[in-house]
Amino acid sequence: MESVNIQVNDINIEVDYRTELLGIIMWISNYHQKYDILFQKYGNQFYVDEIIKRFQKFSNHKVIKDFERIVDTHGFNYDAPLDLFLQLDENLKVDKLTDYCYKERLQSDESIYDFINELNKFRLEIRFDEFYNEHRDLYKKWVVAASSAFQKYNLFSYFEKYYGYRLSKKLIVNLTPCITNGGFCCDNNNEVYDCFPIFREMKSNDLFNNSGKEELTLYNPFHEFSHAYIDPITSRLGIVTEKTNLFDDIRENMKKQAYPYDTHILNEHIIRALEVRYVINMYGNEKWGQQIVEQEKENGFIYMEPIIDSLCEYENQRNDYQTIDEFYPVIIEKIKEYQLKRVK
Repeated sequence: MESVNIQVNDINIEVDYRTELLGIIMWISNYHQKYDILFQKYGNQFYVDEIIKRFQKFSNHKVIKDFERIVDTHGFNYDAPLDLFLQLDENLKVDKLTDYCYKERLQSDESIYDFINELNKFRLEIRFDEFYNEHRDLYKKWVVAASSAFQKYNLFSYFEKYYGYRLSKKLIVNLTPCITNGGFCCDNNNEVYDCFPIFREMKSNDLFNNSGKEELTLYNPFHEFSHAYIDPITSRLGIVTEKTNLFDDIRENMKKQAYPYDTHILNEHIIRALEVRYVINMYGNEKWGQQIVEQEKENGFIYMEPIIDSLCEYENQRNDYQTIDEFYPVIIEKIKEYQLKRVK
């Protein structure tokens, strides 16, 4: 089955049938209660009500109970279930999960493959394909509404110019009608997904009109897709690792936000600083940029300003620095310089 999708300026926008099946599983299991912050009621109540009415009778199904056990045993939440489902093929099968999902998040629990092997049968039993196909017109309206932002602002082109190269992977904005909060990057093989809670930017009485909200719509995809550029540089250069102690002064606060290692902390700092430069460069909105700085500093990202200063240097010296990779060590030096000033 093909997902409803449209391509705008080299970015695919879709409602992926795999993650919609996951959304149904989340709503008829206890997942939405455990992580209720991800399921706030924006404009999707009518859609969720239909899901519950149609599928609640399967809440004691083996697939649902297996999912609940995996979630409870391994804290398998937030981006992890989405990452898992986006690795499945059109028949909801996979030969081998990535290490991130399988070894790190599932602790090499073999039972996850038993769960996966039951999915296609579950899909047929609940007649999921029929449900998805009945809602194709609705999904298309959401996809078209979201696409207006990517038509107005060419995000892929901005990435190519700012980071200095064209990413070889396909960028996909996967709208998640079931999940209304939290954007997640799922980087799988040749594709990078931004699992995007479209309802956060759309009012319940105006679901299909994105006019005037384009900047807000692009904010989440900018952050999540930037991980596909920045994270590999951090990993490849090895300037920081899970064992370095560059951010010991903020580590406890970062752990509370699910960023326990220097690699995570650095990536998030850089991408949040890049957001500031993005809203200023793309929209000319200095006020919004400063609001981001203040908000992120309150959240504990205290190295925002030296990174932003270094990015301004990068922008002004593109003849010397063709790509963000080449400039990356300068960002690290700026952070270290700032640390020394703080100690004094």
